[in-house]
Amino acid sequence: MMLSICITARDVALNELITRLKEQAEKLDVDTEICVAESASKSSISRQNEALCNNLNIKYIRHNQYWSHGQMKNMLAQQASGSYLLFVHGSMHITHRKFLSSYTEVMQPGVVVHGGVSASGRRPAPDYELHWLAMHNLLTYTSDERNKHPYYHLCTNNMMIPRGLFLQYPTPDSDDFSGLLPYSFELKNNKIPVIHIDNPIATSRFLETMRFLAITRMQMQQIAYWIKKLTKEEMEHVAIPEYRHLLKAKKWKMAPLLKNTYKLNAARLFSDNYFSLRTSLRMYKHFRRWMLMKYIENKKMAS
Repeated sequence: MMLSICITARDVALNELITRLKEQAEKLDVDTEICVAESASKSSISRQNEALCNNLNIKYIRHNQYWSHGQMKNMLAQQASGSYLLFVHGSMHITHRKFLSSYTEVMQPGVVVHGGVSASGRRPAPDYELHWLAMHNLLTYTSDERNKHPYYHLCTNNMMIPRGLFLQYPTPDSDDFSGLLPYSFELKNNKIPVIHIDNPIATSRFLETMRFLAITRMQMQQIAYWIKKLTKEEMEHVAIPEYRHLLKAKKWKMAPLLKNTYKLNAARLFSDNYFSLRTSLRMYKHFRRWMLMKYIENKKMAS
């Protein structure tokens, strides 16, 4: 049995990540290999990563044009030798001393395992605080929380999956929710077990506030589009927090009032005023709810 650690990278030096992975891999009872795919990096960074991989006898594939993380994962799965694949984005940090062994201990044929994602504890510059704050307080979950709705919380970053299963169900080429949600529920519909463990990798890369809000808006639009394609029965089991909140608001006939409140509070995020972190987080929650309400009500989005 072999574990193939598949790293997808773009404009990030891999020295620290690969060093930590190799140190842990040497202590495992199973064979391991590291495979790297890099796309659209600066030439100085890609040269450094390629030299590192060559020196350590690591499989390395580079594409100068843009390839999504999904495309790189599918390519690495074809090249890997292991019976299990562990996908890690190159920008992440290993914080657990037993990161790899936590995965090898739960290897099971036909089972997908996700370790979770966390954020670094360091508070970034003000322009990046909202993303950092959301990652710490809203967008990360314990394994117990994720296991309540395992398919909704599945992410292909920090995911271990049997190689044969992945080749049967390759990840979508897109890196956004428009592909990830249908992929997760394809696994569910085919009764592929997904379990979550507390074995997160951490990110210290955060988006500037306006870009973070733009991406959030796109994600909520994609979630709304996906929800509207479901049957009425399927909609009852959607675990998305903002959608569950919307259903409760409609049940109590408070949706119009709440929508106006969310819209006003969300608009404050785009002002130049400074708000406390607690207030900013509340406004961001309202922004997500308002966006989902808006796009679900948009008849032009109907499938």
